[in-house]
Formats: sequence, C-alpha cells, structure tokens
Amino acid sequence: MESNKRNCENCRYFSRYYLKKTNYWWGIAKGACENVSVANKVSKKCAVGFVCDLWSEKDNNSNTKEEKLRTNLLDIKHSLKKIFDLLNDKPQ
Repeated sequence: MESNKRNCENCRYFSRYYLKKTNYWWGIAKGACENVSVANKVSKKCAVGFVCDLWSEKDNNSNTKEEKLRTNLLDIKHSLKKIFDLLNDKPQ
C-alpha cells in the first residue's frame, strides 16, 4: 500500500500535463516535477514507478488552495485597477 501511495502523482511538486480535446482539458498520466531542488536536472519529467527522495505528501486541503486562489485573484484585480487608472490618467 505504501508503494502505491508514494508516487509522483501523489507528490505536492507534481504538475500534471493536460491535453485539450473537444473544448475540454483532460489531465493525462504524465507530468513534471516543480521542486526547486530538481530544477537543475536536465529532465524534470516524472518516471513511471520511480519516486525520488524529495517526495512530499500533497496538500489536499481545498480551503488552503481556494484561499491562495482568492488572494491571487485579488492581487490581479488591484493590478488591473492600477493599469486602468494609468490608462485613464487618474491619480491613485
């Protein structure tokens, strides 16, 4: 059971590849590692059945992910408002 749980797809650094088909995005079984420590390697592709020593459990807390998304969207909103004000020559 432990070997099934520890794989790239269950790692917090795994970024899944997606394929667009008939106006939908489909996640495929392949992906890449986004760990900073792996960034210097030639290939960051995740091998099937191989688990590196940098494996870390994925954070499945959806509230945390939603909060991060909400924060990012608010930052984008503020940036767009500043751009809009600059384009309309309004002082901030």
